Amino acid sequence: MAKKKAKKNVKKSVKKNAPKKAKNKLKKPAQKAEIKAKVYKSALTKSDLKTLRNILIEKRDDLSGVVMQKKHSELPENEIGDEVDRATSSVEKEMLFELTNTEKMILDTIEAAIRKMDHSDFGLCESCGKPVSLKRLKAMPWVRYCIDCQKTFETPEE
Repeated sequence: MAKKKAKKNVKKSVKKNAPKKAKNKLKKPAQKAEIKAKVYKSALTKSDLKTLRNILIEKRDDLSGVVMQKKHSELPENEIGDEVDRATSSVEKEMLFELTNTEKMILDTIEAAIRKMDHSDFGLCESCGKPVSLKRLKAMPWVRYCIDCQKTFETPEE
């Protein structure tokens, strides 16, 4: 009999201490936070843009000529020669193609920079959107990133 009373007491205490059912109150949805990305404008003057465009066009024309010249020129084939001569010739060809690919990549980047000038977003970093310094643009007008972002990309992660 004492056991039955003990069980009843335990059950009652459990019921009393049990959490109440949560009431289903409808809460208002959280207000959407307005995210405004800071939009930067290029600080370049028309004169700066004209100068940089001329530099880009000149560099593009120079590289185009070099690439076309290399593309059409052929290294002389060694008709008679030992393995060393053929290996040297092979290395020279590989270096020529590698140089041509690098020049083609620079050409593509220059073309992209000229298109950016036409769309008014030239001189802005493609990563952070901040203006690239005029000094940096004068050195390499086809750069895509500001100096800070470029350093971030070049430093190895540890």
